[in-house]
Amino acid sequence: GEERRICSCKKAAGVSSTMASSSAADKPNQNSLRCALVVDGANFILGWHGYQRPKTDKVNMPYQVFEHHITRMISDFQDKTGRTIQLVDGHVTFVNADPVRRMDRLEEFLSSRYRGDELETQLKWARNDKNKLIQLHNQIAGKNARYPFQVKLVGLKPKSLKQSGGDTLIAACLTKAAMDKGVNGVILFSGDGDFCPVLKMIKETILPLTTTYMLLIFAIDGV
Repeated sequence: GEERRICSCKKAAGVSSTMASSSAADKPNQNSLRCALVVDGANFILGWHGYQRPKTDKVNMPYQVFEHHITRMISDFQDKTGRTIQLVDGHVTFVNADPVRRMDRLEEFLSSRYRGDELETQLKWARNDKNKLIQLHNQIAGKNARYPFQVKLVGLKPKSLKQSGGDTLIAACLTKAAMDKGVNGVILFSGDGDFCPVLKMIKETILPLTTTYMLLIFAIDGV
């Protein structure tokens, strides 16, 4: 897999994008929540595709759209809690399937269905999508990104285009963050109900409140 990491956030009007160290020795701020953020990339992008397709044939999410949704989510979260969100360095993660491995698998699939010019057309579209997704990953974890994301990539299930190990990695990221004494909130941006058990476990054993918000599942301490 591949991991990229940046260590600072930029601040924009209306939303605090303050980054906090995970050190428990840091002086606490009673008006802030020190949060981990995990984004289920496959679910996030799939949801965006479903929303966009009735309006346009665009299939590649621009980075600006990703940043907009993250910013809006944090802003709404702050409004509902009355607290400033501080993202904790090392616990801000975007999980998605490896676009290179997906392209390798897709080439096999397309070659079994198409021939000649039609195959070349399909492969051209697929390669363009792969390159755009790689670009998105690089922008999410790039030095000019607003939020301190690490991009973590997983493989694919055998003979399938579906990712393998993504849910396990997301659950591990959530649990690791919740166990960090420097974190008092974990935020999962996903619409996948399969994560409810791990959030329930965090609620019952580590953080006292679990709830659901839009495509967001989060657990926070002290609200």
